[in-house]
Amino acid sequence: MTVNLAVGFVTPPYGINLFVASAISGEPIESISKNLLYILLVMIGCVLLFTYVPWISMGLVNLLHK
Repeated sequence: MTVNLAVGFVTPPYGINLFVASAISGEPIESISKNLLYILLVMIGCVLLFTYVPWISMGLVNLLHK
């Protein structure tokens, strides 16, 4: 859930982190979004891994129960 929220915070139209980064840096949201594209692809890849490979997300929990 946390990783999904992180993706939502940086994607338009409700990307709160985009608005904050734009206000702090003075750069337009469009240029920040272009620079964020590669990081966003990695984040979406992580969401897919956590969703479809349960060992990744539950591995630590399984180690603690042994």
